[in-house]
Amino acid sequence: MMKNNFITMLIIALITSLYSCKEEKNSVWKEQVNEVTLNFPNGNLYLYGKAWGLGGNHEEIILSSYKLNNKEDLKKEEVYTFYSSDIYYKKDDNGLIVYATESETKEPNQFKSNIKVILKRIKTYDDVKEYSENYEKYGLTKFSMINR
Repeated sequence: MMKNNFITMLIIALITSLYSCKEEKNSVWKEQVNEVTLNFPNGNLYLYGKAWGLGGNHEEIILSSYKLNNKEDLKKEEVYTFYSSDIYYKKDDNGLIVYATESETKEPNQFKSNIKVILKRIKTYDDVKEYSENYEKYGLTKFSMINR
């Protein structure tokens, strides 16, 4: 009898866990996304930051030339992907300058935009720390994966 109760409780816990994971997977895009539209005279660029996983330890920032209404709109070969919690950027007359950690950056091979994007790769730990602490001094804006 005790063994049957334990097995029943285990099955209920497993079903509840699976249902929770399914709900989290379906709601991650809408609930844990930070979005910023960057307006330029000749169009827009869009920054999306998201965190997911049990501890929110999966991080991704997307720079896109098109609006993403849902996860299915994402075409990885057409967007900049930063596997980081933060990037820094500056708009200027020529377009957008993005500062991001070199090892956490994936450039697209089919980025389509009238707006020029210049990627400045941050290479060393000391440089990462310097930008993190002094980005405003350099006239940069910080974009984070989630609102903090």
